[in-house]
Amino acid sequence: MELARSKVVEPVLICGSNIKVGEIVRLVPSKPTPTGILYLSNIDLAVVFPVETIYFFRPPTSDKPSTEDIVDKMKDWLSRLLVPYHFLAGRLQLNPGDGRLELNSNRSGILFAGASSELTLAQLGDVSRPNPSFSNLFVRTDEFKELSNTPLMSMQVTRFKCGGFCVGLLVSHCLMDGQSAAEFLLNLASIARGESLLIEPKFDRTSLKPHIRPHINHRQHDLVEHRVSMPAFTASGTQVNSAKKLPEIRSCRTFTLTPEMLKRLKRTAMKDNTISKCSTFDVIVAHIWQARTKAVFQDPTQKSTVSFVVDIRSKVNPPLPKGFVGNGVVTAYATALARDVKENPLSYCVAEIQKAIASITDDYVRSRIDMLEFHRGIPVGNSGNFFLSPWWKLPFHELDFGWGKPVYAGPIVSNIAAHFVLVLSNGSHEGINVWITLGPAQMKNFEQFVSKL
Repeated sequence: MELARSKVVEPVLICGSNIKVGEIVRLVPSKPTPTGILYLSNIDLAVVFPVETIYFFRPPTSDKPSTEDIVDKMKDWLSRLLVPYHFLAGRLQLNPGDGRLELNSNRSGILFAGASSELTLAQLGDVSRPNPSFSNLFVRTDEFKELSNTPLMSMQVTRFKCGGFCVGLLVSHCLMDGQSAAEFLLNLASIARGESLLIEPKFDRTSLKPHIRPHINHRQHDLVEHRVSMPAFTASGTQVNSAKKLPEIRSCRTFTLTPEMLKRLKRTAMKDNTISKCSTFDVIVAHIWQARTKAVFQDPTQKSTVSFVVDIRSKVNPPLPKGFVGNGVVTAYATALARDVKENPLSYCVAEIQKAIASITDDYVRSRIDMLEFHRGIPVGNSGNFFLSPWWKLPFHELDFGWGKPVYAGPIVSNIAAHFVLVLSNGSHEGINVWITLGPAQMKNFEQFVSKL
């Protein structure tokens, strides 16, 4: 079955001649807030890098108010939200005693800017596609050289000629994972609509402290090789260095799986009765893993691994509280011989994904936290293996500031590394888009295998 394709409109690039950015200001909570030092977990310290996400909204319909003052409104809403989220206006610092990174909630502020563009939203084409000019839709923080001076969050609100607008958000990953960021934005949208907070934020991360005497009871496969830092999804297109040099010629493409295709994949996975259940997540990861293994691996005796994050909020004991703000995820992995992934039915791969998820227990998480006490950094893909980022599971597409839900909501897609696969909700909020980077021959093979449902 041929995969769905969307019509590509050649976009107009955003540049200095068609966008005007106003003064960048330091925004602090609108009311007095607590100050002090806050603990960062070992999971937080493994992801100290910025993540850029962007949210595009259509022009208002006739029954909606004008967006003419959207910049001033967003600035007011954000300063009010920073009262319960006061720690976002803090700064990182090294503890003078043990040199550990910690958060100083000191009201130093976040960066905020408004902008206007002479372009219409339609002129940007498909805003979910890679566009290097989207770097002009963010307030960057890389000019700051001192840790104690570097803002941990910035926002730029850009209004387009048609009345549509976008929100460019940059935030340090050590403060929030995807779920926390989504809840932050849903709270911001709730304030915008004149409503109360949907979720009360809770920053305390001390329940994720390591044991005084480390208990490393599980082999942490994906901690074998590390880098101390990792560039985020950024419009600058900075690459992550992998352990194995990537081909110089490669391309990034998107493949769409419609709801009907996903239903067909589930039926295929269940038809041999070897598994009793199959979620959408299970079958998406399994199908991409199998298709990519067939496209990339030549040696059948080589191990093929897919890694992905699992939310631990309900898996640790005691569970993390509702509204937990931080990094409440760890990496899980499914690994098997390339021959087994290629030759077995889809149900085999689904079962391996399910085993990987089931392995994330409280004991595993505590073991991971203890391991991170000695091994800082993040896992790096190599030998053809890859990490899958399931952004479609996060509720960013539910954002509504009063003008309807976004056309696109998610990370900047730009020059994705070859060991990384990004899975997003598509613009119609039906089905998913799979973003993948491979060499020409591998991409041709992947297209053939991923389309076989």
